Amino acid sequence: MKNQLRLTSFEKRMNKEMRFHLEAHIEELKASGMPHEEARKKALREFGNIEFHKEECRDVWHRRFLENIVRHLRLTGRQMLRNKGFTLIAVMTLALGVGANTAIYSLANAVLFRSLNFPDPNQLVFIEDWHEEFSGFSVSYPNFRDWHDQQNSFSSFSLYRREGYNLLDSEGALRLTGSAVTHEYLEAFDIEPLIGRLFSHSDDQPSSEATALLGERLWRQKFGASEAVLGETINLTGQLFTVIGVVPDHYPLDNQDVFTPLGRKAERFTNRGSHPGFKVIARLKPGVDIETARTDMVSIASRLETQYPDTNTGWTVSLQSLEERLFSKSKPALVALLAASGFLLLIACVNVANMQLARSHGRREEFGVRASLGASKLQVLGQLTVESLSLGLLGGVAGVALALLSIRWLKDIFGQHLPRISEVQMDASTLVYLLFISLATSLLFGIGPFRQAARLSQREALNSGSRTSESPQGRKWKSVLIVTEFALTAALLVGAGLMLRTTANLYKSDPGFNVEKRLTFSWRLAGSDYDEGEKRIQIVNLALERLATLPGVIDAGVVNPLPLTGDTNNPYYIDGTPLPDPTDLVSASRFWVGPNFAETVGLRLIKGRTFNEFDTGNSEPVAIIDSKFAQQVLPDSDPIGKRIVIGMGPPSDPSAWKRIVGVVGHVDQFGLTNTARKQLYVPISQEPQRSYWFVLKTKGNPMSLANAIRKELGEIDPNLPPQNIRPYDALFERTISNERLLMQLLAILSALALVLAAVGLYGVLSYTVRQRTQEIGIRMAIGALPQTVRNLILSSGLRLASIGLLIGLLASLGLSRFLSNMLYGVSEFDGVSFAMVAFVLGMVGLLACWAPAYRATRIAPSLALRGE
Repeated sequence: MKNQLRLTSFEKRMNKEMRFHLEAHIEELKASGMPHEEARKKALREFGNIEFHKEECRDVWHRRFLENIVRHLRLTGRQMLRNKGFTLIAVMTLALGVGANTAIYSLANAVLFRSLNFPDPNQLVFIEDWHEEFSGFSVSYPNFRDWHDQQNSFSSFSLYRREGYNLLDSEGALRLTGSAVTHEYLEAFDIEPLIGRLFSHSDDQPSSEATALLGERLWRQKFGASEAVLGETINLTGQLFTVIGVVPDHYPLDNQDVFTPLGRKAERFTNRGSHPGFKVIARLKPGVDIETARTDMVSIASRLETQYPDTNTGWTVSLQSLEERLFSKSKPALVALLAASGFLLLIACVNVANMQLARSHGRREEFGVRASLGASKLQVLGQLTVESLSLGLLGGVAGVALALLSIRWLKDIFGQHLPRISEVQMDASTLVYLLFISLATSLLFGIGPFRQAARLSQREALNSGSRTSESPQGRKWKSVLIVTEFALTAALLVGAGLMLRTTANLYKSDPGFNVEKRLTFSWRLAGSDYDEGEKRIQIVNLALERLATLPGVIDAGVVNPLPLTGDTNNPYYIDGTPLPDPTDLVSASRFWVGPNFAETVGLRLIKGRTFNEFDTGNSEPVAIIDSKFAQQVLPDSDPIGKRIVIGMGPPSDPSAWKRIVGVVGHVDQFGLTNTARKQLYVPISQEPQRSYWFVLKTKGNPMSLANAIRKELGEIDPNLPPQNIRPYDALFERTISNERLLMQLLAILSALALVLAAVGLYGVLSYTVRQRTQEIGIRMAIGALPQTVRNLILSSGLRLASIGLLIGLLASLGLSRFLSNMLYGVSEFDGVSFAMVAFVLGMVGLLACWAPAYRATRIAPSLALRGE
């Protein structure tokens, strides 16, 4: 306010001084005998442009810049209020582009760009066993001990395995997620406990007292965040553990409810050839890079291969950084979405640029008048700059609201499909990004009007009117922008079309079993009560009998592991075949199944039989193989009746042989987009397990049975609660979630781009019709038919749309390669997708051209000529 008052006072003094000098010169001329009116006119001519002299004075007093800003802002405000429709459409268009781009950026920022919330995450490395047949495999515990003792590249070297626990107390059983870890594990992440301490070396020994760490979530929900929990004894799956600390929830590899020391169970894992689900995570020493560490670890693996040829032949190690491990699967989809949202933002800018060009052409006379009053080209350009920045910032403000809504929606739809999804938010870096793209878009869509105003001469501007034809440069700019808009839209549509075809192929593909109207849940027989295999079989059979009688249940089966959740890989040997080379890991995925599992999930029987109630622990051991196994291993013989053993060669115990009694269809146990190994099945009655997955075939909504299942199993054993109760098709959906979500988001962005492209083409042609009213009137006056005029307008619009479509399709041939790793059953050069895009975009272009072309045929020649 003070600055504004000073400016006003300055203007008053300057105007007073200008009048003084002008009146003094008039008096001099009158003193020489010249009449007053003639003296005044001569003084004005000699004095020159008063506004120009005022500008010079303002420059001298260094107030011109601030005053110009204020003046430009006032004029911009008046222009926006006078053209409410233009302002609203421009701001909404920019808000769509800015909001969508900001929302996708916030997603990518949280998942890809923002550092993990612990020190030096780039120093953490995952290490796994590696064989030519397996790109990454769980680690043998004896191998881990040798790696730990011989490596020179890591400051901490730890082992972990996901575990499930039942927390037993007076309130019943609560199923917990957790991990068994070595004592260096949490130290590798440099995590400090909220209370208490972490594991020490003494906690991680076979003879150690049983200790446990609680996760923050469990500590707050179950124990009321009380520090009195330290030293308290808790019952985990029938074993007592002493709580020694609480781990905060920013643990980076999924928040866990409980951690236990793995070393206490080390004596169970002395078999070097066993790979029981262990993973290694280690922290590099300062100054050591991952390639140096890889060389070190490969050297150790090579020594172990020589030292233990029976178990380690053909095995080495694989190393992967933590960030690559967490985000490598998500990165391609997020990069594709960032590119798509960038295309949408560019399309929005092109639309607003076209609107600005049309509007600036109508303001040519205004610019001429301002120039004649002393305004320089720099001032005119300054006004256009302020107008563009104002529109861009208003679009950015509106985009904030749209981005906030979009972020909430993105978090809902991505759910558990992306790591760190809970960290997606509108933070400071996102706001800085939003401000940057708002300013960048302002300059981008303002380039055309700037160039047009810069090239405009004062004479041309004053001689122009609303009826004057647009300059060739203006028409060229509009044409280029429309072509660009359609090219970008075509590229977006091709990406969406490819992902649409991929998703359709995934849904149509047969995974080898039926997931519709199936309910699944896991059940672990924990505790010493189920150490004997016979008791496990009895309780599983009892559970199957009671679950099968529930209302709405057609059939019940049991399996371990559940297809789509993983597998257990084992070597095998077929009786009468040559002994396998030790360097060649001959293996298959093994599943333990109940007698009715194949019928419950619709597993196709090709030959022989499935398991039945006569396959017991006292009968001949049997097995079933899948069609892939039969084709690859026994292509020229009947597999039924042949003997197989789980192992590398003939067993020393004759009872280890299993008779093959059936062949079933192949199952995609890792999902449709991952290669599945050949498979064999054994009955749980002959090899009882601790953990099982139940599958119920239902008549209606599977989840309606959840409470009944908990009740039935609670009556059987209240200490064994079922976990992960969910429809089987939900698991199937998760296997194709990346492709489906990418398709949905690309489709939404493409639809918005399509609308903007259609509106842009329609607007340009409508403006062209208005500009060519006189020409069209003359054509019709001298005999042009309405269809000729219509075709003239249609051809000009469709020509631009066709050029843009062609450029976009050609560009898509290169851009679609970025999606190649996410495609299924379709090539990145898929002709159907390209043809579909050409048809859709062509029809949209035709519809956008039709209304202006039809309006042109309704122009009355007499009215058009009379208007001139």
